[in-house]
Amino acid sequence: MPSLKDLRIIERKNNRYHLAKDIQGMAIPSTIQDVIMARVDSLPEVAKGVLQTGSVAGREFRQDLIEMVTGLSERELLSHLSVLKDSELLYERGIYPQSTYVFKHALTQEVTYNSLLLKSRKEIHEKIGRTIEQIYPERLEEFFEILANHYSKSDNLEKAYQYLKLSTHKATENYSTWEAFRFCKEAITVINQLPKTEENKKKKLEVFGSIALPMAHLGFPEDSIEILQEGEMLSKELGEDRSLALLYSLMGIYYMHKGKPLDGIKYSAVALEEPRKIQDIELMAPIARGLCASYLEVGEFRKTVDVAPEVIDLLEETQRESDFFAHLLMHIPCFAFIMGLVLQCLGILSKVRLYVNEAFVLG
Repeated sequence: MPSLKDLRIIERKNNRYHLAKDIQGMAIPSTIQDVIMARVDSLPEVAKGVLQTGSVAGREFRQDLIEMVTGLSERELLSHLSVLKDSELLYERGIYPQSTYVFKHALTQEVTYNSLLLKSRKEIHEKIGRTIEQIYPERLEEFFEILANHYSKSDNLEKAYQYLKLSTHKATENYSTWEAFRFCKEAITVINQLPKTEENKKKKLEVFGSIALPMAHLGFPEDSIEILQEGEMLSKELGEDRSLALLYSLMGIYYMHKGKPLDGIKYSAVALEEPRKIQDIELMAPIARGLCASYLEVGEFRKTVDVAPEVIDLLEETQRESDFFAHLLMHIPCFAFIMGLVLQCLGILSKVRLYVNEAFVLG
């Protein structure tokens, strides 16, 4: 906690403390944040600048990073960092030259960061992003998330979009579903700040495609339906029928998850029209699977028989029986199992064993 000594209100002489200022007209800080800010303001100007740059880098930062961002020589920087350590605002972790510097309190970092003008913060965020790219050109994948964060808080939103896209792909590959969902949402926020050009609209539509899988795996959290509806409008505007079919399919699954299977069937049936017309099995299989599950839930067994065998036949014709199409399970065993169940419910027992055996063999 900042003290009266830190704020230079008292000073020590001859082993005793004395008032260093006339306190009659002094404004006494009323909150912890005010006290911290007064302490930061009491620092030498360059040391304060180093502290502010460090606050943009994060709670913990490397010396070489701050050195490149500030343009100070190593000797100058170490001198200012020594002042900040003596002031107990930072402490050093590790052994020089591999040591890092850490804000002693998270609130100190927050107050210091907020002391910067928005324009200055954005400029430093971009400088830090560029510096990380220079220091670690061969290891950038390790820093995708950090770079996405810095560029998102700068004016270089094109780079923010690029790194959010890379972070989404990385999170999806690592099965970090919540992270992938969050990065997609941040990418949408970033693109909304870019000019409304045709290219940027297509980028946004690409994000709607990327968010589909994590959204479904998470059971459609938060404002999923609003995201899907926005994607629907954009697909219509751009005339992207394939994207529209995918989004309608997701809306169908969404309504089924929310206990509204009839609404789910309505969207899934519309979604199936376009891929069915052109026999696009990659899109047709997952859409038909969601539609069959909805039919099964409401007891529309005969409608399931109209869809499932067609998809099974097309999967076999295209030799895609073992494909997952970005899902957790192969489609053909699922369709075969659904068909076995439906035929049993309809009393058509002659083909039940055939489909059930196929489900177990392929599954």
